[in-house]
Amino acid sequence: MSQNTKIFYYRLIFATIGIFSIVYRIGLTVTAVPEGGSTLFSIFRLFSYFTIQTNILVVSWYLLALAYSKSDKKPFLLGSKIKGALTLYITVTCIVFAALIHAKWNPQGMQLLIACITHYVTPVFFIIDWYMTEERGTYKWYFPVYWVIYPLFYLIYALLFNHFTGVALYHFINLKKLEITSLAFNITGLCLFFILLGFIYTTMNKKLPQKMNSAT
Repeated sequence: MSQNTKIFYYRLIFATIGIFSIVYRIGLTVTAVPEGGSTLFSIFRLFSYFTIQTNILVVSWYLLALAYSKSDKKPFLLGSKIKGALTLYITVTCIVFAALIHAKWNPQGMQLLIACITHYVTPVFFIIDWYMTEERGTYKWYFPVYWVIYPLFYLIYALLFNHFTGVALYHFINLKKLEITSLAFNITGLCLFFILLGFIYTTMNKKLPQKMNSAT
């Protein structure tokens, strides 16, 4: 089996696992709607979480990469700038959950399994894919500045969501409970963390040995 074929099946496996976790999470959300509650709002809230959004982006990237696996001409969405951005976002998903959310949340049963997949399995194996296949020396030092645009818009969205619905997507950006100084500190810290991690990935791309495989 060639290295490209191994990469293909690797991505197929983790795309499938990712799709399963997202679909099952939707199912859990629908079945957990309380009597008198809104199913539509529950689903809307689910898709408002950074975790779900980044997992959908990663799975979409996998599917696109699989679709173009035999093609010599790759679309822009499979390029280094996008792959680097997705790797950054899914890495933050993993780190923030482990550092700030895991201890405050106690899922059980299938919810625990899905949480492990979306916060650990999908991020770790996408990072491995990045390490194995990303073209070395293609990142520019300004990439992290572009990469932080989506997180900035997401934070604005999360604050507006909190303001208009009263529901905080994450406790560390809760408008209703945090003082403005604490909120500003947390938002600034998150943005700086995205930028710092982005520069770490950029440096790795420039300094690491040539990738193991030529697949995109």
